[in-house]
Amino acid sequence: MSIISKITILTTTAEKAAIAPALAQLAAPTEFSSYGEDQWNFLLQATNVDALVISNNHDNSTKQLLGSLLRIRYGRHRAYGMMLVSKEARGQGLAKKLLREATKEDSDADTMKILGACSELGRPLYEKM
Repeated sequence: MSIISKITILTTTAEKAAIAPALAQLAAPTEFSSYGEDQWNFLLQATNVDALVISNNHDNSTKQLLGSLLRIRYGRHRAYGMMLVSKEARGQGLAKKLLREATKEDSDADTMKILGACSELGRPLYEKM
């Protein structure tokens, strides 16, 4: 497996629209296979949704999306969901890295964090957090 690059947080409409095809591809072999590009665009276009993504460290022509997580902001509260990690990258701690990055700015005791429902595949991560 390639060296992992840093996590990127996508917040602008253009950034989120550009990543939708890759998210649909990442979701295809998972329980989210019904989420095509249109469904991802619908989720991502809300102004209170950030997409956290992690990819391998190749140049842009061969870069591969390895994982993603959506963060939804409701005032001081946060919800997290749609966690995806490619089959090839599982077991390397990417889901944990994504979740830690998403929650690190939410250390305020008054911030309520909601971890959404998860699949059986994601259950161990959520139980550890």
